Amino acid sequence: MSTIPVANTISVANAISVVIPSWDGGELLRRTLPSVLAQTGVAFEVIVVDNGSESDETKTLVRKFQEEHKNLRLVSLKHNAGYTGGVNVGAQEAQYTLVAVLGNDNVVEPNWLKSLLDCWGDGICRETGKMIGAVMSQTIVNHQIPYGPCSLNLFGRNIFYTDDTWIKENFLTFYPGGNAFLYDKFTYDLPFTEFYYTYQEDVSLGWRIQNRESIVIQTHTPYVHSFDGGTTKRKRVRFKSLMLTERNRWINLLTFPESSTLLKLFWLWFFDFCFSVLVSSNRIAKISGLVWVICNYKLVNSLRVRRQIERTIDDGTVFLYMSPDYFSTASDPFSFSGQIKKSVNRIFKIYWALVGLDVGSGLRTNKGQKP
Repeated sequence: MSTIPVANTISVANAISVVIPSWDGGELLRRTLPSVLAQTGVAFEVIVVDNGSESDETKTLVRKFQEEHKNLRLVSLKHNAGYTGGVNVGAQEAQYTLVAVLGNDNVVEPNWLKSLLDCWGDGICRETGKMIGAVMSQTIVNHQIPYGPCSLNLFGRNIFYTDDTWIKENFLTFYPGGNAFLYDKFTYDLPFTEFYYTYQEDVSLGWRIQNRESIVIQTHTPYVHSFDGGTTKRKRVRFKSLMLTERNRWINLLTFPESSTLLKLFWLWFFDFCFSVLVSSNRIAKISGLVWVICNYKLVNSLRVRRQIERTIDDGTVFLYMSPDYFSTASDPFSFSGQIKKSVNRIFKIYWALVGLDVGSGLRTNKGQKP
């Protein structure tokens, strides 16, 4: 397990270290940094991790901002360690125990940090009495409507919801979206498993939090404005993105559930994979992801051993915050295809009950933890 050098870490009330990894993202940072540095009502530092950029644009930009902002720091890596590696290095350098992770393609509203800190409070959820593992922000992508709440199903995929309660209330959800969240590094060390590189790393953190009987809160305000996939889309790494997504999804499925759960679900995962390969135009990327897992089974198994040692509760409690659905019906709930998806979801709910898997509704309002 990764460890934090605690000698340089300070536990200070109302203080946050903001970590922003950036790979050739100077143009994106021109929008991101001013919004972060303008935060009020909370003491904070900002750490930009130049993640092996090919140009000096990020370094030049950060040094320019440093002339007026002494709480801005630059950490430079010689090679691109991926989103996971960049965030982990920034968290390791952070001087405060509370760390806010922010993607470099986001613009935050003025009271973003204070809202996260107010929601965090003393680290205990007043409604459930459980420890808070992470607080994530509501996101607006490309000036569209805000993302509705989503949870994770037993196939490791997102399920989106149409309930508009999320506009007014915070939610307890399964995992923190990786582009904007707050966590305590004394509790969870470095947040991400570094060899994930990118994608599904936030889901992995969510599993770790849930397996230790803690919770994730999604705030309903203020918003984080995201300019979707600024780095990966610009760099045109679609195949690698799809391969890593599928690879890391399998790693999560194979390392976090208990052995008894694996026996109940593995055959379903296998048929789901075969079906997705048949209907997908990206089948080579999907197959490549699974092949990587098979070829590196020793690494995956060693990670599984670590994850099972960390857990403090059984899957029955963890599944309360997962979705029982196979399909997300948020985009077309009343169409013919939407009705078919709902019928399939009902069948899966019956199956979960028959095999003794008590899967919850995926989301719960959190009225007591106002930001």
